[in-house]
Amino acid sequence: MSHPEPGTIIDFAYEWSDSATGVSRGNAHRPCLIWRARKILGLSLVAVLPLSASATGARVPISPSEAKKLRLPENSQAVIEEANVFTWPSPFLKRPNGELPRIASRKLLNAIEEAMTGRQLTIVRRAEDPPSETHHGAA
Repeated sequence: MSHPEPGTIIDFAYEWSDSATGVSRGNAHRPCLIWRARKILGLSLVAVLPLSASATGARVPISPSEAKKLRLPENSQAVIEEANVFTWPSPFLKRPNGELPRIASRKLLNAIEEAMTGRQLTIVRRAEDPPSETHHGAA
């Protein structure tokens, strides 16, 4: 994928925030939804939401039929209380091996948009090289 498209599912080394300590943790590759992509001064900035079958906190369920289409576990959910933000392309992306792109449905994107209305996100900025910084505030 040469440029980021909102709604695309990517494999990304997602870094979770830890609200208790303010320190980021984890770095395992997981499916993530490209939530926003913006070109600013020639750079592509991307915000991704993690997709998880074991998430806690604020989340939006993904229907079993859509999860199957997206090659995700049946009980997957989009976590909507935090996001990773990075410059595209990123060394934290796992390159697909000839797979077709996985694109979320408009119905799922609308459900996430509605659930995020008025919500504050924790933003974890991913730099080219670790460590990353954690920032709080809306995306």
